[in-house]
Amino acid sequence: MYHIIIVFLLIITAFLPIGAIAGDITEQTTYPEYNSNDRYERFDVENRKTYEIDGNSMKHLGFQDGMLVDVVPVSDVKVGDVVAFKCFDEACDGDYIKELTKQKGTCYWFEGRKDIWKEDNLKKQSMDSRTTYGWLCDDEVKILGVAFLQNT
Repeated sequence: MYHIIIVFLLIITAFLPIGAIAGDITEQTTYPEYNSNDRYERFDVENRKTYEIDGNSMKHLGFQDGMLVDVVPVSDVKVGDVVAFKCFDEACDGDYIKELTKQKGTCYWFEGRKDIWKEDNLKKQSMDSRTTYGWLCDDEVKILGVAFLQNT
């Protein structure tokens, strides 16, 4: 009986240094500063869809009228991501590409350009959370994925 206990203790102590080394490894719980290209490469892109941009409310981030974007489905989005989403709120029924600037749980705040610009001789202002639909929560919004210009 003593031999079994001694052998058991010897086996445990043989693995102790490995366990101690492994205990020093910490999981990264915050995202470092990243750009869209870095984040894009981390996701499986088999299910991406291509959309054409209509309008210039995201021009300040390089997303201009007529350009093609790839939308990659992701399990979660982060503040700072440019996302494609379906809006079911009565103020905005449709599909949009905007920057996610604030998030509270399952509620999202989306913004486009902050200025008023002229397009086709008309004054335009971004149709976003600031000007049209406010916070979009739960059943009012479906995130389609993170949007990336095709040339990136």
